[in-house]
Parts: sequence; structure tokens; C-alpha cells
Amino acid sequence: MKQSNVEMIGSIAGKLPCVSAEEVVSLYAGRSEKLVHGGAFTGKPETAICVNDRWVLKYNRNRSFASADVARAWCRKRLEREREYHVYHPFRTWIVLSPEGGKWQVANLTPFLTPLHVMEGGCPEHALHQLIDIYCRFAAGFDKRLDEGL
Repeated sequence: MKQSNVEMIGSIAGKLPCVSAEEVVSLYAGRSEKLVHGGAFTGKPETAICVNDRWVLKYNRNRSFASADVARAWCRKRLEREREYHVYHPFRTWIVLSPEGGKWQVANLTPFLTPLHVMEGGCPEHALHQLIDIYCRFAAGFDKRLDEGL
């Protein structure tokens, strides 16, 4: 995939993070992480997660669009919803990719954060309280649940 096939649609905060199309292409072309329950990364089988020391690129291998316009609209709608949720990192960014002719994919890019369950020394109790509070507010406010495994 070429750098010109990467289009940053927007971030939760509204300001795009300092990441280049070249870095996105490198992430996409790199090795996809193995998703294992209890590991650093979990997810559905169709989810691809590519990481470096700064970023996590995540996309659904089975989700593609016939045109860039449809992919952009999907990303904008998703971004609008996620901004209302107030649970994602401010630099979480939605991207449209065109890795192969005629197929358009969407991906999100988020700064690499240490998962709570693999933190050295364990997760501080106050962080768990904050996490439970966020989870409950989200569930009550949007009648949805967050994926407990992520």
C-alpha cells in the first residue's frame, strides 16, 4: 500500500495526532498481533491489530467498502458516535485505507497504552474504581456495554 492510499478522517479530539501516512502504511504492512484471551491484545478473529512502540492500528479484515466516499461517511458517523461516548483516547483517529484495487477499508489508530491487566505491579485500585465508574456511566447513558475483554 502506498502513502497516498491513507486518508486521515478525524480524531476524537478533533485534532489529528502527529503520525505520518508512512507510519500507518508501515503498521498496516507489519505483522498482525496474535489475539489471545488474557494477553496484551484480545479481539474477534476478523480483527487485525498491528502495533509499534507508539501506535495501535486496528481494523476488521472482513469490512470493506466499494468506494472511498462510503468509507469516509462510515468513519465520520462512527467518529460522531464515539465523541459522544467519552470513553476513547482523544487521539483515537479513524482512517480510510485503499490497500488493494477497488476495495476500501477503515481502521482506527490509537496511541499504544499498557493494558491494565498486564501492568507491572498490577493495576492500582483507584484505576479499577475509575474504570468501573466509566463502564457504568457508559452502560446507563447509551444502553450499550463495553467489551470487558478490551
